[in-house]
Amino acid sequence: MFQKTLLLVVSLSLNCNANSIMFTDAANREITLSKPAEKIAILYNYTDYAAVAGNECFERVVGIGKKAWHGWRNGIWNHYVEACPEIEKIADIGIFRYGDFYMEQAIALAPEVIILPMWQYEAVSDVQKNN
Repeated sequence: MFQKTLLLVVSLSLNCNANSIMFTDAANREITLSKPAEKIAILYNYTDYAAVAGNECFERVVGIGKKAWHGWRNGIWNHYVEACPEIEKIADIGIFRYGDFYMEQAIALAPEVIILPMWQYEAVSDVQKNN
């Protein structure tokens, strides 16, 4: 079964033109980007992102949740570091679900989009409901 991945739009221009990118995310929201995102944060599904985005995929990534990749899937991480050594320099912004998301770090990096799985989006939604 495929895990739904949510694209949470942090900020985007409302000036849409013929080159706009439109899609429906995992939360069933209609999303429009005026251009491809230049600064991306990824909180999970790194290998899926790499498979879809291509060889230079990490050039636009400014933040990742390293615990979920480097910490839990270290063998895969090491293979990716061999192929894309720049991933070691990408900032660690943690993961929502495990309570180590570094909000200040994520804000400072100013990603245009954050890519996260639905279960992390739901964890954020649960926190918002309880506050």
